[in-house]
Amino acid sequence: MTLSPPIEPMLAEARRELPDDRALPGHLVAEQKPDGFRTELFARTGKVTLQSRNGADLTSAFPEIAAAASALGEDLVLDGELVVPHEGRLHFGQLQNRARRRGRGALAAAAEHPAHLITGVRAGS
Repeated sequence: MTLSPPIEPMLAEARRELPDDRALPGHLVAEQKPDGFRTELFARTGKVTLQSRNGADLTSAFPEIAAAASALGEDLVLDGELVVPHEGRLHFGQLQNRARRRGRGALAAAAEHPAHLITGVRAGS
């Protein structure tokens, strides 16, 4: 199967109780929701696309993420949360500022406030 943008991302849901420990694969019970943008990363040989939850192309705003995905040398799709740490915590305002930059401005912002893509990890095996 090949996935191509745009696709619907998995979104966080608020729950009053955790699901039963057998409800999710890999003994996963819950996952925190970082303060960022839900993002889909499409990496294929020679082409990387970073898609927002609304389908917008964020690739040129986050050149460091695109470069890291290109360096993987794998064809894959990752669902994750795009974040920008600042002074020891995640900073949504810096992330919004980064998302508006393109070209040299995006490269300078990437050097000053690099972004990260947090993806889910399955616990156990």
